[in-house]
Amino acid sequence: IFIYTYIYRLCRFVAGIQTRNLLHNTAPLFDAVKRDCVEELSSSLSETGAANAVEVMLQVRDDAQRSLLHMALISGAHKTTTYILTEAQHWAKRRSYEHNLQGELIERTLSGAINWGDEHGRSPLAVLCRCRCGAASLELACALLGAGAEPMQRDAFGSTPFFECASLGNLEIGHLLM
Repeated sequence: IFIYTYIYRLCRFVAGIQTRNLLHNTAPLFDAVKRDCVEELSSSLSETGAANAVEVMLQVRDDAQRSLLHMALISGAHKTTTYILTEAQHWAKRRSYEHNLQGELIERTLSGAINWGDEHGRSPLAVLCRCRCGAASLELACALLGAGAEPMQRDAFGSTPFFECASLGNLEIGHLLM
């Protein structure tokens, strides 16, 4: 957990440096917010040249460490406050979708590795079902199933792991697969 916290803080620090380097003069952004001028804020954000204007909008701070949202609320800038919140929510949903998609791709990669067939199309679970290793094989079968092993995957001969258990008398794992 420590390493993840360190990496997260390091990324935020680097992002802050990039934002500060990108925005030498944040006055136009804060001025647009104070005047409640969404069009001017949007234009000023696009002039920064940042790849993601919303991230800049969320990260930029004035000398008192106030964000654009702070300034919009202090100034009573209703339209700008609504704009910042709406854009931030859209950004967060998009980022969440990207992270969920990345998570699904990782799960598919793991599933592909767990269910990869050998030259006969037998998955690691099917190979385990052909072994007579006793109680240890039951624990390994549980571990494979927990990792996403597909109990109904057929090999090149049409056999499933359950059929392998039944044909070889491996009752412990066979009961688990039922």
